[in-house]
Amino acid sequence: MVQPQYRSALILWSALLLSLGLGSIHAFSVLLEPLEQQLQVTRATIAPAYAIGLASLTLAVLLGHRVYRLLPPAMLALLTCLFATAGLITASIATHPIFLWIGYGLIFGFANGIGYGLALHLTNQAFVRHRGLAMGGVTAIYAVGATGFAMLLDQWIPVLGVGGALHRLSMVLIVIGCIVSAGLWRSSEGHAASTAAPETKADTAALDQRQLWLCWLIYGAGVAAGLMAMGHAAGIVTAAEGTTEDGVRGVIALTIANALGGFSAGYLADRQPGHILLCCLGVLSAAALLILAVVSEIVLVIASLAVVGFGYGAIIALFPIVTAMLFGRDAYALAYGRIFTSWGLAGLMAPWFAGILFSQTGGYGLALSIAAILALISGGLSPLLGKKPAQS
Repeated sequence: MVQPQYRSALILWSALLLSLGLGSIHAFSVLLEPLEQQLQVTRATIAPAYAIGLASLTLAVLLGHRVYRLLPPAMLALLTCLFATAGLITASIATHPIFLWIGYGLIFGFANGIGYGLALHLTNQAFVRHRGLAMGGVTAIYAVGATGFAMLLDQWIPVLGVGGALHRLSMVLIVIGCIVSAGLWRSSEGHAASTAAPETKADTAALDQRQLWLCWLIYGAGVAAGLMAMGHAAGIVTAAEGTTEDGVRGVIALTIANALGGFSAGYLADRQPGHILLCCLGVLSAAALLILAVVSEIVLVIASLAVVGFGYGAIIALFPIVTAMLFGRDAYALAYGRIFTSWGLAGLMAPWFAGILFSQTGGYGLALSIAAILALISGGLSPLLGKKPAQS
């Protein structure tokens, strides 16, 4: 039996590794052009695979509180990676876009949501002290995985082709699944049939609906700006008359700041009230977005994009922590699953809406201004969140 002081560490490292591997789903932009060439279709036909993946991911997080009760965490982590592998292999041998939509979108996306939610759920259950840093780290490493695997896929595709690159990624996830499963089993979490008590109707009724909807609105408004910027970062830079290389620098700055925001928010959440941090992040993001809307100096544009990325990374790291504090450890998975649907809606709507406004106005000024208003709404509503942790 593992000693208690090492048990939490094993769970954390397992959760971090699982989150790192599953972050690869957000490296999809690297696959766009190679998939166009392989399948001989337009980008508009390829792009729905990622949108379906986001929708499946969101649905999986929503249903996660039910799934986590069915199997021991070690087995569930392994099955998650096996299903993710099956989805990637299906995508790697696709001869028609529909197989890409099913493999990468439905299967990989759903497995991704279950695994990401499981990593956060286990961390929430395992930590009382330093919970913010632990959960913030799990969220931040997910962003690191997106960046790191994008770089790896970019190197693999010229050598292996896009199908071979996806197949290699699937093998990496199998290895990760085995390591994570062994770590969770060794931690003794793997021997538990469930990580929480069976859910009842009373559990759902006990949730503070006002706080739940308030969290949903604050989270959705807060992440919309970051999701829009992530989807259009290179375009925002080039619209300010930057070069293609400048656009790449903007994307890199945003993704690095995204991960840094997650780690920073986790550290601060153990020391400052979450609702105060969310308020400050809303104001910070709004200021950066307004600067983006009116300036054309490339250095300032890239710096402002980095601030937006930092704010986004911090918000998505803070919300699992705030949710656990507001609703208690046992109700966390149920509450966070519902709140997380606002991320899915923002992920589908914000980049699409920004594209429409760009087509109509010829620039990003209006879209960025609207995003700034949403950020201010998010920050302005944050002080209304309760400060006292719910009793588990």
